[in-house]
Amino acid sequence: MKEEDKKLFKRLALWCSRQERSYREVTQKLETLDASYESILIIAKALQDQNFQNDLRFAKAFSGGKFRIKHWGKMKIRKALQEKGISPENIVLGLKEIDLDDYYKTAEKLIQKKHDSLFGEKQLVKESKIHQYMNTKGYESSLVREILTDLQRTFGKEFTT
Repeated sequence: MKEEDKKLFKRLALWCSRQERSYREVTQKLETLDASYESILIIAKALQDQNFQNDLRFAKAFSGGKFRIKHWGKMKIRKALQEKGISPENIVLGLKEIDLDDYYKTAEKLIQKKHDSLFGEKQLVKESKIHQYMNTKGYESSLVREILTDLQRTFGKEFTT
């Protein structure tokens, strides 16, 4: 490795040690630092070899974090990981970080919160707005329908008004 490449490697190793990064993020960062194509390949590979960068580890951290902190649904997380250049296999493994019970409970809480904010709206308008909101959060329509049905069954007339 050339002396300039060693300096870039150290700089990016520190950058990667602060937060998980995808391979695409690493190569884009190197491009902004005006590294040559050959240097980008060498440095990115060295970062992977020395375990500063790992796409699977990134996918797991990203999935878990976006779900727990921002309450994103799996569809939104999947799309974001695709945009970060993560392979389909690593996306599937990353999404397994999300506990299904927690996923359901979080979706249920979001639906109830949105429902409560729509006080006075007609039932069809409420359901439409809830579906739209949950879609923007990245939750599956089938899950939203299932939760709405469960809530209506549990609370009956109280939930629909």
